[in-house]
Amino acid sequence: MRVQHNVGGIQGLGPVWTERRIFVEPWEERIFGVHVAMMGLGIWRWTDLRKKAESMNPIDYFTNRYYEKWLGGIEAFLVENGYLDGAEIEARTSAILNAADAVPQVPGSDAATGRIVDYLWRGDSPERELGCAPSFQVGDAVRATVYEPWNHTRLPGMLRGKAGVVDLVYEGAYHLPEAGPDGNEAGPGPVYSVRFDPAALWGALAEPGHAAFYADVWEHYLEPA
Repeated sequence: MRVQHNVGGIQGLGPVWTERRIFVEPWEERIFGVHVAMMGLGIWRWTDLRKKAESMNPIDYFTNRYYEKWLGGIEAFLVENGYLDGAEIEARTSAILNAADAVPQVPGSDAATGRIVDYLWRGDSPERELGCAPSFQVGDAVRATVYEPWNHTRLPGMLRGKAGVVDLVYEGAYHLPEAGPDGNEAGPGPVYSVRFDPAALWGALAEPGHAAFYADVWEHYLEPA
């Protein structure tokens, strides 16, 4: 997933998508609903969505629309975890295409509906209890670690190995949706707003002046500079 997480400053990716509608096509609403249902039932996590969506071919990743990536991620997850297989997906797709007005008949469950509604009411905050004091304070010089992410990461590639200064220490700790090869997540940790010199990130391509680049970075990715 090296390319997907290192787009800062990369040329040739085409125009920036400026569509303001949340859902462009009606089917996108259903994909979002499937995701919410899976989250509410505890079937998968945000980590699973991002890992599966971002593990697709980079060309597809950059050409597909937002919810097309979600659809690809959901399908890959359901097949990998034995909920469906490729033949079932192909058969169902063919049946719907040959009878476009057919409405899928899916048996409901009051218990499942209750769990999903409860999830919608409770929300899904990444904030967690702070288990230990932050290792850095405002003004500390830090450097983003250099490593190859196993799957999804919250550290942009352009920041790897770059030095900055802690500008703000956020209160509490925050869930880090990154899992290692064993599937276990890194766990919650402190998050900092780190100030970087644009020239250190983009060299001569950086805009002149006294601008600064700020990024919210988990302590998991930082070391003393």
